[in-house]
Amino acid sequence: MNCSAFKRDLYHFQAEELSPAERAACLDHADLCAPCARLLEVEQGLLRGLKARLTASPHPPGLETRIREQLREAGRARQPGIGWVRRPWFAALAASVLLAVLVLPQFDSGPSPVTRVGPRIVTVVDFDCDKFGADFGQQRLCTHPRHLNALKLEDGGYWQISADGEVGRELITDRDLRGTRMRVEGWLYERIHTLQVDQAVPAGVQAAQLISTGH
Repeated sequence: MNCSAFKRDLYHFQAEELSPAERAACLDHADLCAPCARLLEVEQGLLRGLKARLTASPHPPGLETRIREQLREAGRARQPGIGWVRRPWFAALAASVLLAVLVLPQFDSGPSPVTRVGPRIVTVVDFDCDKFGADFGQQRLCTHPRHLNALKLEDGGYWQISADGEVGRELITDRDLRGTRMRVEGWLYERIHTLQVDQAVPAGVQAAQLISTGH
């Protein structure tokens, strides 16, 4: 197995859709290839963390694989030469999108509740470090590949950040933003506590926007 085959089969590996021989081949390759082992570690760690926090709704067999395939195709379609597609954290973001979709109650009797959030003051934090009580200075220094940013509410709760769009990707991955109070707007997926961010601007700024959709 080479690196291309490993990446092609990784989502099937995580969905437990490979035969024992195919799984063994993936693990053997990861033992010999440090970059692929790192990619597997990032994906597995994020999936474990998200699954521990979210209760999945029943979904038809094969749905997870189909969504993963669509994510991969979307990544290829969006300017294949762009740098972020090839970065290790892109796989982690794709995994977060995947699990967000899987836990949405798409197959129950009612629509998934999505609420428009107007200007809301939040603080960008390293979700895991913040839960353990690390201060913002420590959070900005943390380079753990499994740690992604979240939005901390004034009541102490958290919103995860959707990776859909440049605004969300920057908010998730920029360590320097940790501890920054932001005014955000977007669409809130209530059942999974995830915000698809349209606009994000430092709380004290009125006219200039540090992060925006560009529209």
